[in-house]
Amino acid sequence: MTSPLPIASSQLLNLIQHHLVEAGLAESARTLLAETSVGSRGLLPHAHTNLIKCAKNGDWGSVLKALSGITLDDGDATKRNEKQQKEVDSILAQCHEMAILELGDLGEMDLAFATLKICRQTLDKVILTDSEEEHKLASDGSISQRCERKLHSLALRKSGENSSLPPGYYGPNNDISKEKRRGVIAQALAEIIPVLPASRLVSLCQQALKWQIHTGQMPMIRNVWLDSSDDTNNSNDKKSDKKRKKKRQQSMRRGRFDLVMGEVNIDDRDNLITKSSSKKSKSSHESVPLNPWHVIKFGKKSRVTSCSFFTDATQSSLVTGSSDGFIEIWNSDENYTKLRMDLEYQKRDDIMCHYGEQTTEDDGGPAPAILTTTVNSDSKLLASGDSAGTICIWDIKTGVLLCKLHKVHGGAITCLDFSQDGEESSRILSSSQDTTCREFGLRTRRLLKEFRGHSSFVNSCRYVLANSPSIHLLVVTASADSTIRIWCGKSAEVKLVLNPMHITNSNPSAVVSTSSTGDIQTNLGKNIHTVIPLHTPSNAMIVAAKTDKIFLVTYSGLALRTYEHESLQNDVESSESYDKGDFIAVTVSPSNKWLYGVKANGVCVCFDMISGDVKKTITDFGLETVGGKSDIELSGIVHHPFKGILAAYSSSAIQKRGLLTLWK
Repeated sequence: MTSPLPIASSQLLNLIQHHLVEAGLAESARTLLAETSVGSRGLLPHAHTNLIKCAKNGDWGSVLKALSGITLDDGDATKRNEKQQKEVDSILAQCHEMAILELGDLGEMDLAFATLKICRQTLDKVILTDSEEEHKLASDGSISQRCERKLHSLALRKSGENSSLPPGYYGPNNDISKEKRRGVIAQALAEIIPVLPASRLVSLCQQALKWQIHTGQMPMIRNVWLDSSDDTNNSNDKKSDKKRKKKRQQSMRRGRFDLVMGEVNIDDRDNLITKSSSKKSKSSHESVPLNPWHVIKFGKKSRVTSCSFFTDATQSSLVTGSSDGFIEIWNSDENYTKLRMDLEYQKRDDIMCHYGEQTTEDDGGPAPAILTTTVNSDSKLLASGDSAGTICIWDIKTGVLLCKLHKVHGGAITCLDFSQDGEESSRILSSSQDTTCREFGLRTRRLLKEFRGHSSFVNSCRYVLANSPSIHLLVVTASADSTIRIWCGKSAEVKLVLNPMHITNSNPSAVVSTSSTGDIQTNLGKNIHTVIPLHTPSNAMIVAAKTDKIFLVTYSGLALRTYEHESLQNDVESSESYDKGDFIAVTVSPSNKWLYGVKANGVCVCFDMISGDVKKTITDFGLETVGGKSDIELSGIVHHPFKGILAAYSSSAIQKRGLLTLWK
């Protein structure tokens, strides 16, 4: 038997710290850091990107705050060689130095000297020598001494009415500007701060359990498995063996392992023998929804026009927008059938609403339909767009209207997306039926960029971070003109124009142009209605048009996979309605394991994302969703953020009363 691997206690604290940070328990993470002096070994991907951005923008307060919670070594200083430790101390000192120098540059001399005094111990860890290339003009000494000399020199110049910076203030001979020095530090931070793997603690626990089961160290699980076959042991035929094996598997699914107590809890079998228990596992995580679960009924002449899930600190919630302009948030504890009453404004029946151009809350005039809703990364802000081209930003906790961008588009808003720039999103992206996509600043409430080039409705817009060859921001838009445009997020210039209908077995590329001036061939009959960026595989997205295929395409236009239902002809009732086999709504499970596509004839097809095979087909999905009424086409389908739950709805005006059906 091999000897166990030695694991330092500091690494266990690192794992706990990572888990707390990933779970959003910031206060608990800070308490653990204060008590143990062991912090996180790196940053999560979005926090890592935000750190580099803050360094490039000179937001040194945010940079130093993020670095204060990171332990770059593994608790054993002897394992880190002298050169690596010197690099770590150097980059930390440079961050403090830039913060002090920029304070002096802004005229805050007293604050700069006070900060220098506080940070002197950190700065004194780094000793400068004439041999260091970036400090050739500096004599021997520490960064604190160099920083103090520069501040005194700047103070003398300003007292003598000379506003220019001293030579070599940000770098040798003024060759390095403030922006360039920020970029150098940001690049160094990107190289030295590691990116944390997701769910590392949970993964290790699962792997440990599997190993203990494999080695027989958990006999109680085997006992439960064997006890389920007591009534079939006297049969030897193959049919009985299959039944016994199936019964054992069902018994194992009923058992729940208690990680804390090390026990298996067996549920009451009498309560589990239901019509649905033989069809699916008790756990709904990543399972394929096969049955209608609950139905939300709306008022007369009110239809669901948008729907999305979001998760905050307390629970997961469902937000819906309707044709009468109302926005409602539904409670997960009540299976999404009742509104959240912990939100005081909903408890007072003061529902968020878009009002018409000349209507108020009192006159009850007609209101525009809510066509799209989205929530920012920390689930504090809700954005809604209506059929009149107006965008509203709401505080989810209080229901207060924070910002209203009145008729900023010449047509209906079709899609919204918040920028991923920290806890408080500062920008929002919108697409519209006026053929444009626009970016607005939420603080300035002004138009920042316009992405113009599509010749028909723009149905989808997304911010994406591509990491090849380096991390850069892109904007992806999809239109009814059958094209997808990949834009530079900074300059709003077109990088690529894609048409997935050009993809064939011999031609896996969807690229039709590399600029806005190229000869772009479009097919106005193929409306691209959905684009879903994926985390796995990276730099890829799901593209769905009103065709009989769904595509997995990279941001560079390479087709990785095509999803097509083989029994398409059997789903279509007649040759006169072949377009009923086209996909009209698409969503993806949180782990990117399953791809769901709903056809115009109401059939829902679940694909395996990796293999492209059809996992399940629900033929009555559309009929069950709209309450058994035929000839009503579904409008949208969304997936729960971490459970196997689907929400589907139709915006068709044929309905007298709108329905939203949850599948589980």
